[in-house]
Amino acid sequence: MYTNIKMNQKLAASYIVFDDVIEHLESSISTIRNNVDYISIVYQHISYYGNKGRNSNYELLKNLLNRRLIDNIIYNDCDLNLSPKENEIKNRNLGLNDAINNQFEFFISMDGDEYYEEYQFKNAKNKIINGEYESSACELLTYYKYLNLVLDPPEDFHCPFIYKINKNFSFGNNIQFPVGVDITRIYHSNKFKKFERNELIMHHMSSVRRDFKLKLVNHGCYCQFNNEIELLVNRFDNYQYPEKILFQANPYKFYNPKIVNPYF
Repeated sequence: MYTNIKMNQKLAASYIVFDDVIEHLESSISTIRNNVDYISIVYQHISYYGNKGRNSNYELLKNLLNRRLIDNIIYNDCDLNLSPKENEIKNRNLGLNDAINNQFEFFISMDGDEYYEEYQFKNAKNKIINGEYESSACELLTYYKYLNLVLDPPEDFHCPFIYKINKNFSFGNNIQFPVGVDITRIYHSNKFKKFERNELIMHHMSSVRRDFKLKLVNHGCYCQFNNEIELLVNRFDNYQYPEKILFQANPYKFYNPKIVNPYF
């Protein structure tokens, strides 16, 4: 474990990272670094299914630490006896516990392919702190293959945003959340704030990858579309705008493509 601790600050962020998402990590960090007090990386070198990451990832993470773009690296060996969901929850709690141990008041758990517009992030953070909210979520914009191509209409889904740290809870508790989110990211729902789309958007580069197959075969939901891998990869590799986007399989779901001005 490497550490560069700043004590008694307000907001800590923690990324959970495996090999397939590392290409986005530094760019994602750059969108929040000015508005968080501390960033940890929970890095697993072995995927949920036993696949190894590139050894160069260790040097990349150390470089981010040496440049003070991050403050701590937590190396975690994936437990192949646990389900992908259980391992993901474990990783989120490692980041949360690190924030608790370093006396932070607020916490956000992130994946490495998530981006925010800096001014929106700052304004939303201030609304949470000044409004005394304790949990929050926002809508997202999902990108496909390119940094200027999104799904239209946007997914009917939300991303948990900043939580106030509460030692009575942890990720993985069976708690009803006010909006639809990834269940591994539910911490608590006290004094909830839902941000409208004009206030805050999480820009999700979930399908922007140099190697799309690498993402799919290591995805926590791999079992849901493992028979569709070649179809999904073939459509991704050969996609031409303005064809419809096949974003999910089992069941198939097609979206219209929409070109947007690239923010990142």
